[in-house]
Amino acid sequence: MLGGYRFRLHPDREQERILLRWIGCQRLIYNAKVQEDRYYRKFQRRLVALAGMSVPVDQGYSRFITERTAFLREVPSQVLRNGAALWRQPYARFFAGLGGRPKYQTKAGRLAVWLTSERFEFVPDVDPSKDGVVHHRLRIGTAKFPVGEVSYRAHRPHGIPASIHICVEGGRWFVSFAAEDPAVPGGRPENAAGRIAEDLRHLSEGQLLERTLGADRGVAKPLMTSDGRVFDLSAVQRERIEKSRRRRKTWQRRAARRGKGSRNQQKAYRRAGRYARYEADVRQDYAHKASHALVVDDRYDLYAFEDLRIGHMTRKPKAPGAAVGEPGNSGGDPGNPRLKPHGLGGGRVHEDAGGFGGRPSHPGGASQVPAWQPGQPCARPRGRVSLRGRFDKGMAEAFRQIGGFPRSGDVLRPAFPQG
Repeated sequence: MLGGYRFRLHPDREQERILLRWIGCQRLIYNAKVQEDRYYRKFQRRLVALAGMSVPVDQGYSRFITERTAFLREVPSQVLRNGAALWRQPYARFFAGLGGRPKYQTKAGRLAVWLTSERFEFVPDVDPSKDGVVHHRLRIGTAKFPVGEVSYRAHRPHGIPASIHICVEGGRWFVSFAAEDPAVPGGRPENAAGRIAEDLRHLSEGQLLERTLGADRGVAKPLMTSDGRVFDLSAVQRERIEKSRRRRKTWQRRAARRGKGSRNQQKAYRRAGRYARYEADVRQDYAHKASHALVVDDRYDLYAFEDLRIGHMTRKPKAPGAAVGEPGNSGGDPGNPRLKPHGLGGGRVHEDAGGFGGRPSHPGGASQVPAWQPGQPCARPRGRVSLRGRFDKGMAEAFRQIGGFPRSGDVLRPAFPQG
């Protein structure tokens, strides 16, 4: 079964310089394709002679290598080719109705380069005394474009991928890829989903309820489960996050007062980014620990999560001064940073700790329930909503998604006391 991996990378100064050049050249090809596409579509709308002509959607990039961009010849052609391929991927999603057209990439935030198997190699280190591969060494580049052996820390065994992404974020380097997970049997993900459905289909209604855990994601409390557990940041973590936010704003003001583009301004921005990384690290650590605590619990085989878009609940109002509940205001306080999502977001909750569908000794499955489904007719006369009743409705929808019990049209009776 395929698994996602993300390891820390430790290149030296010269390797960082080469990798940053590869990142910049690949981004240049991507942005050139975006600009070319917008140019064609603009004139197609305005010129009668071009009416009805299709805009070219290809992966060609050689026309962008000119005298002004001769530096593109100093990087491998596969890096430039992958930049055009990265532009083509969101266009394929656009044609399928799954997203918008490609947009410009900027130098801010996370920077990454996509490398295919022609430009890297994982060399195994075999220890005969331990009967197998101990770890791998990562080699990047070729004789014409050498980068060398880059040190990385693999905290768990992994397979050999077909491509890798090397990224830098806040001064820290990472390598991420998808490869076969040797610790999780089951083959392809669709086969694993079918196997999980078969394992759960023979259970009765009561047994399935006992083996199912419902989870509700929110803003004030990041995650709350149907057995009464609440997963939240500690008081010390919240205090330190508030302190890091204040320090970040301080260094952002200092950077704004310094000379534009100067070294002192870059130093100030690096300090501001370091304080921003602290909050991201804390939330990522919380997400890993919370998801691991759920996965290792042998009482449950199926996990039902509310498919709730927390970002819509904390979005700033479109109309200034709009009251809560009026058009343009989603109900969140636009000036309250505490209402930001707390982790365990849409995809992370399924990926952390090896995923909810791949425990070797106790395999299980995860399902997302529409946000409106758990909160159907669960209101009490006093106007309150029964939390356990919401979980029961959500579990019913989760069971229907895996194709197991109950069948379409069946309704689960609340298994927990209301209130």
